[in-house]
Amino acid sequence: MTVHELSRTDARRIAVRAQLLDATRPDGLPDVVRRLTLLQIDPTAAVAPSADLVAWSRLGASGYAPADLAAALADRRLLELRAMIRPAEDLALYRAEMAEWPERGTPTSWSEYHGTWVAANDACRRTFSTGSARRARCPPVNCRTPASCRGGPAAGATTAMSPSCWS
Repeated sequence: MTVHELSRTDARRIAVRAQLLDATRPDGLPDVVRRLTLLQIDPTAAVAPSADLVAWSRLGASGYAPADLAAALADRRLLELRAMIRPAEDLALYRAEMAEWPERGTPTSWSEYHGTWVAANDACRRTFSTGSARRARCPPVNCRTPASCRGGPAAGATTAMSPSCWS
């Protein structure tokens, strides 16, 4: 068995090239996604969405605008699957897994549980969505809290939800 040795300089060069950060620019947004395999969608955007930052850093200001990503998704050159943007030609790779997903309208234990919780809290949701609680300086409202809610009380228990829960 042959052991390959790599200098730090060569390892750095390979890593930079693999992330498309070397001098050669990709041909466009689909090429960036194809060569990186995916762009992650991150809902937290301190400066800009992470997908936009990654694409802009690979294509430059003259080669990328945030509208390019929306257009590529709209005309299906790229697709979004489980918070990842992937090349549309990779769809066939995910078809088998997608076939195992529950049918639309088929309830799962997760959806049944949360559907019950949403129905039980409908009045609470309506109070906060209309803004009446916000205008009244958010007095506590009795809402049912699921067991999984931040280590809260058991499912079905009634608790006063403070305004901080809804801000």
